[in-house]
Amino acid sequence: LLLAGCAAKPPTPTGAEPLLLSALDPGQSQSTVTGCLAGEKDRSIVRRTADYQDDDLEVRTVAGGALVIHHLTHPCCLQANVRFTTRGSVATVHERLGGEPCRCVCRSTIETAIGLGVGMWTVKVEVEQPFEAARLAGERRVKVLEAKTEPAR
Repeated sequence: LLLAGCAAKPPTPTGAEPLLLSALDPGQSQSTVTGCLAGEKDRSIVRRTADYQDDDLEVRTVAGGALVIHHLTHPCCLQANVRFTTRGSVATVHERLGGEPCRCVCRSTIETAIGLGVGMWTVKVEVEQPFEAARLAGERRVKVLEAKTEPAR
């Protein structure tokens, strides 16, 4: 899934959580992005060192999976490519930020709805940026209590 970079027009947010509840099977994912990675550079730029923030990761369990919300600070002018894999009881969201970085720093949020089966899961988020090795942004243990809800017919 390729998401727009700073120079592109921001995508229309679709809301990942409702999509998860109605459409995602285990092993599937859907991502949305806001901030600099969505072309909102003017509102997302970090103007002072005091405004710089480390990654913030939140994982919310929902029927049939989880919603992974990752707030991150990164070089401007990049694009995000998000992929999702599972191995055993570990679910990994890999966010690859690519392109030619600009000389500024900005903030973005990547939300990824992930379809998971019922049970205990370790959800990890890995980030890869230009000129850097992939790093672990964080991980959370979650318990999915129920399968996805089927849409009413």
